[in-house]
Amino acid sequence: MLHDSKIEWPNGEGYTPCTKEYREINDKIDDLNDFGRISMDQMTPENYEKYNQLLDRQGQLHLFGHLGQSVRY
Repeated sequence: MLHDSKIEWPNGEGYTPCTKEYREINDKIDDLNDFGRISMDQMTPENYEKYNQLLDRQGQLHLFGHLGQSVRY
């Protein structure tokens, strides 16, 4: 599995390598919940459905090795 992208930690102290596909899913999740500022009960029904589908796909990718070992700066 090629970890050709990364997710920077919000505190700036490291990152987690991942595949581009995982990063794209993660970015879409962040967009839908505004980086955790919007809860699921505040989402429209359409966004709620999309959000849960993305979470499911993210979980599948995680199980199949799309995340690497985190690196602390």
